[in-house]
Amino acid sequence: MITIRDRDTIKVGKEPVKDQFYKYYVDRVFDFQNTPLKRVVEVLNQAYDYTIIIDHSPDQKLLLTAKFEQNSLTEILKVISSTFGLKVHVKDREIHLTR
Repeated sequence: MITIRDRDTIKVGKEPVKDQFYKYYVDRVFDFQNTPLKRVVEVLNQAYDYTIIIDHSPDQKLLLTAKFEQNSLTEILKVISSTFGLKVHVKDREIHLTR
């Protein structure tokens, strides 16, 4: 993957890809395998341009195994909330996952 690290000097660098979630932009599939909820939220924030916040810090370590194929953010959040017993609160472009 090529990334531009410094927009002022246009330095181009190469960084290793830590997971395969970038493929979502090609095939619209998320395949989470024992993925910490914190990472799930990071990926969803990028893909759907929302700010999702996990209100209860220990919940960030919860592990999610699920595959989503062309699902809406609402559908994905329903699965996450029912799996972990969380509530979803939406206000504008901010979503809170809470106990």
